[in-house]
Amino acid sequence: MCHDQRYRELHLMSAGNSFTPTFFTDPKDFSMGLHVLQEEREILQHRLIEGVAGGEVTQAFSDFMDALLIARFREVIQQGNAGVRAGWQQCCLVAMGGYGRRELAPY
Repeated sequence: MCHDQRYRELHLMSAGNSFTPTFFTDPKDFSMGLHVLQEEREILQHRLIEGVAGGEVTQAFSDFMDALLIARFREVIQQGNAGVRAGWQQCCLVAMGGYGRRELAPY
């Protein structure tokens, strides 16, 4: 699977189309999430070996993590009671440092 196709799939997952409601809280689903993360790291490692620029790889990994974190953020809001949902409406998810600059190292 090419990286662009994988990113599109992750983007769709982050929109709630593929992640289960318990993706990060159920041990089985969480294990799958770790497996997906490891797969992405391996894909990016192969891209580096093939000569893709490091900046492109760090941006791709940042995009991947965006999809995972957005899915988790949405899950917390959806799974919470009315009080939790109301409180989270006043919150935002902000990327900082290298991740915020889309320079997240894949290792």
